[in-house]
Amino acid sequence: PKDVFQAAGKLGWPVLATATSGLRVFDVVTTYHHLLVTGVPTSLRPDLVVTVGRTGPSDRIGSLTSLPVPQVQVDRWGAWNDPRRHSSHMLQADPAQTLDGFLPAPDDLLVRSWLGADAAMRPARCSWQCRSLPDTHCLLRPTGHWLVLNRGG
Repeated sequence: PKDVFQAAGKLGWPVLATATSGLRVFDVVTTYHHLLVTGVPTSLRPDLVVTVGRTGPSDRIGSLTSLPVPQVQVDRWGAWNDPRRHSSHMLQADPAQTLDGFLPAPDDLLVRSWLGADAAMRPARCSWQCRSLPDTHCLLRPTGHWLVLNRGG
């Protein structure tokens, strides 16, 4: 997972990481399920969606994977992990090496927008969880795998 995070970082692309992705130790978006509750906000819309592995159980991720932009599915073993069949391309390839072949974003606006929205959502979500579960520690447990997004490439 670290090599995928580093490849996305070189590109200036945000990474949406699920709890099982192994990427939660990096600066990734973890609250996307909540950020996408009403669809994809304009400020977070990419020009390209690259899905690596499975998208996980969140139906809300479908608002990203169904956008009318190129959708690339990358899986090391060639598994077609797109139940809604929104992907325009399926690649059996090493994810990090595949990302190395893309052009970087022209600026960091999309990654800053996603990370800023994620940072704003975390305290709100934690506050809600702590109110709804009195006398417990506040644990953040988003779901899914991960997506790498690009705008303007």
